[in-house]
Amino acid sequence: MFPHSSGLHIPAESVYAIFEVKQTITRQWIREASEKAASVRRMSRTSVPIIAGGKTRKPIPPAPILAGILGSTSIWTPRTFKQNLASALEDLPTPDRLDLGCALEHGSFEQTNKGIKVSTQDESLIFFMLRLLDRLRKLGTAPAADLMKYGQTLNSFNQETPLKKGD
Repeated sequence: MFPHSSGLHIPAESVYAIFEVKQTITRQWIREASEKAASVRRMSRTSVPIIAGGKTRKPIPPAPILAGILGSTSIWTPRTFKQNLASALEDLPTPDRLDLGCALEHGSFEQTNKGIKVSTQDESLIFFMLRLLDRLRKLGTAPAADLMKYGQTLNSFNQETPLKKGD
């Protein structure tokens, strides 16, 4: 939405999920992905009332941002993948939690308040995709971002005196 010479800037309200992508998933990469997830989740996100059918509705609160890790494989063997993955995920602080992940050759996971589900090796991709799409669907209607908050950083928005007719 905001292209810039330093890169593409995306409003925080447009972020629904973030994923760290690595060739191989390790305990260290899981920890680093969770730290990045926490930093994104701390971003300020806005929501303003929505007008639909001529009526104003209350602002929709922003949904929690999903976070995860993706890789082709992991450092663990297929036999030890589930146990080592669970141990690495359980060591993370709650705000830094990774919700979903996929090590294509070993399995995928989904973490909820009820615990961690891990797929079989042969179902890793479909498990991950179905769980991701279901989680995104459950986020529901997107909140309306307060785009004028972004405008406050522009000099043009902060002019002291508006032009008068004939200026």
